Amino acid sequence: MSTASLVYGPRVRAAVLRQTLDDMVARIDRPALAAADPVELVRRYDRPEDQELVGLLVAMLAYGRVRSIKDKAELVLEALGPRPARSIHKESVRDGLRGFVYRFQRGEDLPRYLTALSRVLKTHDRLSHLF
Repeated sequence: MSTASLVYGPRVRAAVLRQTLDDMVARIDRPALAAADPVELVRRYDRPEDQELVGLLVAMLAYGRVRSIKDKAELVLEALGPRPARSIHKESVRDGLRGFVYRFQRGEDLPRYLTALSRVLKTHDRLSHLF
């Protein structure tokens, strides 16, 4: 028996599989699904530079229970304000996050991470330009 038949059943044609998946997507409550995911935090921002930065920060915190991830990410985003990609350049903002603890991340970790991201953004303007 081939691997494909184990995953997709016996010789399911691509068109049938596509239709099945499209039907599933049509039935999913996408807003509710997104609201239950930390990616929801990224969608709050309109500017691509803020979305990129917030996405990376949320990904950095994305281990453990979703509620815990979102709660801790909210604390960071609140400190960064409405323009995170601008505020990480402010030493006072980074200093305000000293003492931040989440699982194995301790006091100085987040401010150091933000300092490194600030340097990257000063050189490349946006994270996507680096990658």
